[in-house]
Amino acid sequence: MLSKTHSAEPLSDQSSPAVEPAPAVEPAPAVEPLSAGEPVLAQDPRWRLTRTWLLRAQAALVIGAALLSLLFYFCLPSTLPSEADYQQLAESLASQASRGDAVLLDPHWAERARLYVKGIPVLNFGRDPTREDLAAFHRLFVLSAPELPRSDREETFERLEAMKFRRAGEPTRFGKLSLALFESSAVETPSFDFTSEVAQARVFIRRADGSEELCPRSGERHPCKRAGWLNVGAEIKEIAFKPYRCLWAHPVGTEPLVVEYTGVPLGKELRVLAGIVGQIAFRTERYQPVTLAVKVDGELVTSLVVPPGEPGERRSTVGTERFAGGRHKVSFEVSTPDASMRHFCFDAGVYP
Repeated sequence: MLSKTHSAEPLSDQSSPAVEPAPAVEPAPAVEPLSAGEPVLAQDPRWRLTRTWLLRAQAALVIGAALLSLLFYFCLPSTLPSEADYQQLAESLASQASRGDAVLLDPHWAERARLYVKGIPVLNFGRDPTREDLAAFHRLFVLSAPELPRSDREETFERLEAMKFRRAGEPTRFGKLSLALFESSAVETPSFDFTSEVAQARVFIRRADGSEELCPRSGERHPCKRAGWLNVGAEIKEIAFKPYRCLWAHPVGTEPLVVEYTGVPLGKELRVLAGIVGQIAFRTERYQPVTLAVKVDGELVTSLVVPPGEPGERRSTVGTERFAGGRHKVSFEVSTPDASMRHFCFDAGVYP
């Protein structure tokens, strides 16, 4: 039995060091809850002020742009050529232009002029100075609308002069339009132009048995009775977007379409150009190649093959010095395995 002297007693306060109470912590300021998706930066008053000014500046820019657009819209008619301007210019062109001339548009998007210019190729450089083939043109009439946006007539003039064209006089004004004549110093003139002399040609279809189906002359053309599109004649056609004066000669099929000239005075060279006309040249599908065979006195001297899906003109230059000094029969024979959509034309000339 335990005595009272060994009974448990509570620990004295002196048995461990005293612990000071922690200092009081002030509560954090209340923060307004953010709305869904609102950035923390949006709470900054300085940012709110900046954003207000930015919105006001944006609104001012939009309003300013709208006012400038309206001003441009209402002022544009005063800078555009009128119908009378185009008609006067077209009449002047008709009285001056001749074979071997062309019209060049400036700026390149002023395509409305095509509605008024008749009987002469209309060229368009676009953004590429080599887009058009100028080798065949003796003279260029530069049709300009100098007051239109992005029109740089002087730059066009400098470009032509670098391509061996010489300005012949000062531009003539027709209201908002101007017309300037440039002459080439590098063009060679054929001594015999087959396209121009097509009325003197004999055109026929050579049947499989060797007989001929004549396409009789009617004016300056040679329509064939077999189909309306078999109508040989001189036209201005686009080959890979370049205008050419050439003979429309849509093939019949495997039976050759023959364009034959007699009494041709040959010289040093015979140059031939051919191609598929229009957008169909870019498509392949089931289309077939077209072959142009060129013969002198029945002898094949050259041939051009124009395959589908390969746009652009094909060219051939044949030396004909051994035929020079006499007159010869020259024939062009067009054929294809399948004539579907084979919109074909060719041009040829004799060069001394």
